[in-house]
Amino acid sequence: MKPGRLVLLALFGLCLLGSANSSPKPTSRLTLESGTPLEIAVVQDVDSGSLKSGDLVHFRVTRPVLVKGIPVVASEAPARGVAVYSRAARVGGRGELLVQVEDVAAVDGTWIPLRVRPARDKGLAGLVPAECMDLSEPVFPKGRNGRLSSQRTLEAWTAARQDFLVTSAGTSHKVVAAPLTPPKGLPGTPVRLVAGTPVSLRPASEIVSDQVVTGDAVPFVTSQELVLNGQSLVAAGAPATGTVLLAREAAAANHGGVLVLGIESVQGVDGRPIPLRLSSATSGSGNHVISLGISAVVPLVGLAVHGRNAVVPVNHEFVVAVAQDCLVVVPPTPTPVPEAGVFRNLSASRE
Repeated sequence: MKPGRLVLLALFGLCLLGSANSSPKPTSRLTLESGTPLEIAVVQDVDSGSLKSGDLVHFRVTRPVLVKGIPVVASEAPARGVAVYSRAARVGGRGELLVQVEDVAAVDGTWIPLRVRPARDKGLAGLVPAECMDLSEPVFPKGRNGRLSSQRTLEAWTAARQDFLVTSAGTSHKVVAAPLTPPKGLPGTPVRLVAGTPVSLRPASEIVSDQVVTGDAVPFVTSQELVLNGQSLVAAGAPATGTVLLAREAAAANHGGVLVLGIESVQGVDGRPIPLRLSSATSGSGNHVISLGISAVVPLVGLAVHGRNAVVPVNHEFVVAVAQDCLVVVPPTPTPVPEAGVFRNLSASRE
């Protein structure tokens, strides 16, 4: 065979090999587990002199989040947060700042809810530096505002599991959120509950800023049933979980107590947690609570104040939002069984 033909055959073989490697592979599934850590930073410096409680805060992801080597959250992906408590510096005092991240964008644009969890050492970790959390420590010089620098990286955690479908072609990957599928082993009808659906909650018992500490778990219950298309998805009185993000008792006549609460999830009728999105703050210097979410800041008023400590009474209702699309499996309605007397009456009529 002539050398020219050998070269052509070799080139043809390489082309076939390249096309085989670049052909799309079957779609596979990736799972981003709840509690996965990610590193973030604010897009630009913020401080308690310019931020108000309830203001949105923009973050960016500083390093990609990988699952089996494939990025599901890209570097520089946007994350959204809110200033849950911000107070400018006063004469002889220091500014105070508490910022919470709400969710982060996946590579396909899906927003994944994030959450706070207690730190191992002091205060709460991750969403802002530890010193911004523990306001009892003299971390900010007097007369200076609390400041969060874009040069400082923070840590947050995913609040719910998210499945993705991946199609690979060569070294490139197409990643999209997987359709919701009902869990195995739960009989009943799956109903889609969309993000943003309101849920009404109230504390299971009164919460006072001098009776709890930062990091405490606080129970909540639903104040009314959540019904969609005639089907109950969350029962009235269903338990919900919350966390004290910040608690400080009244210290002086002009320094009232502060209480900042985070709501994490509520139990659906199938017994599984439904992630929620809410941060709420109240100060003993006044009877005001703010409920914060990504889309809105809703003022709620009418709180009692014991002395100057911040108080959330048991009858106070919070309107929170579902943080992520999910399926709730509605148990089948049991077939009523006639009483024994009914059978006796039927028998008597036939006789």
